[in-house]
Amino acid sequence: MKVDYESIKDYSEVIIYGAGNLLKQYFSLLDPKLKIVAAADNDCEKWGKEFTEKKLPCIRPDNITKGSQAVIIAVDAPDAVAAISKELDLRGIVYCHIRDAVRAYLPVYDAEILDKMNLSWHEKPYGKMIKYIDISVPVSACNLKCSYCYLQHGYGKPKPMLHTPKYIRAALSQERLGGSALLNFCGTGETLLLEEIVPVIEELLREGHYIQVVTNGTITQGLDKLFHIKADLTRIFIKFSFHYLEFKRLGLLAVFSENVKKARQMGCSVSVEVTPSDELIPYIDEIKEFSMREFGALPHLTVARDETTPEFKLLSRYTNDEYYNIWKSFDSSMFRFKMEHLGKRRMEHCMAGVYSLVLSLESGNLFKCVYNPLVDNIYRNLKEPIHLEAVGGRCCLPYCFNCHSFLALGLIKEIPAPTYYELRDRVTNSGGHWINETLKEVFSQKLFENNC
Repeated sequence: MKVDYESIKDYSEVIIYGAGNLLKQYFSLLDPKLKIVAAADNDCEKWGKEFTEKKLPCIRPDNITKGSQAVIIAVDAPDAVAAISKELDLRGIVYCHIRDAVRAYLPVYDAEILDKMNLSWHEKPYGKMIKYIDISVPVSACNLKCSYCYLQHGYGKPKPMLHTPKYIRAALSQERLGGSALLNFCGTGETLLLEEIVPVIEELLREGHYIQVVTNGTITQGLDKLFHIKADLTRIFIKFSFHYLEFKRLGLLAVFSENVKKARQMGCSVSVEVTPSDELIPYIDEIKEFSMREFGALPHLTVARDETTPEFKLLSRYTNDEYYNIWKSFDSSMFRFKMEHLGKRRMEHCMAGVYSLVLSLESGNLFKCVYNPLVDNIYRNLKEPIHLEAVGGRCCLPYCFNCHSFLALGLIKEIPAPTYYELRDRVTNSGGHWINETLKEVFSQKLFENNC
């Protein structure tokens, strides 16, 4: 029978069902007061062996005793969870998932660690941009269904387990990173559907970091929450993904437009960006007219890619040249730069892994770059420096599809590139700029200069 975690805590014996990676990943985050006596697994080769630092013996699942023992399921695959749950239900054994157990104990764990560190939470001064960190936000749900989206969304995914905002701030402190960083928050789905993300952003602003948020701009409640944090909003850049056909289908064009305008009024920097898909071609004139009227400038363009192919080739029925010629009338510096580097493998010495990093906000796993090796975990040993290691000439990608960020910010010194500011700003028909003066200074910097 499935129960909440509170019902598990007082059992005299607890069995972890699943002696695999999930147990290893989360065992240290379980309440040490839990009376865990063994692990159980369906793999007979694991029976009799010991797991985790507590040397838990692994037993046969049919040795779990009804009444005196409770179970914490430590597997992730939905089919496996369903099968184990059905088995335990039939036997009348109570259980919960390890994610629920960890989620319940994390605030206590975080408070104990931070109390021992005796940190000061005063606001830190902002400095030169020392690092760029691309942060994966654990949200898979999205309120849109764009045909060109290369990510799989779903509302049935488990609720994320996030450390407290102050713990995350300590893990990404200026002391550990070497100074101020530009932190980009982007979900697998819609970033602002994760309610817990705004308090995290607020703490990291107070730590003296610059913030970038990727959003489809239609989650008004989330944006309003962001606009009312007690921190300097001029340090926030919002990348508004302009999904024209979906907004038109769902009646969200006015909502999107108002939220972009509100962001600018609140002092944030913005960029409105379109993914130029083939189905959008008949609507090019509509998009231009709407953008000039509502945003004072044409949107920037990214480049649609097919991530189901190992080459991440262009997601279009047109050739590269034909695709470029169709969309070049938007005069987007970002689009030109991305098309210039489309399909070109980078073999130069890249400082990703030192000047920039890719972070899973939920697990704390830190990677050199997208699809490149793991280098550290920021949530372990908060007093220790973060391990850094450059990609060098060993990039795993077929080409740098995020060149508008990584190359523009200066990860490969030898490659001439516009500044991040030049690729993201627009001058409006009223003479204003999408990027404010505060972030203009930051986005005009190069990481190879700031880290020399």
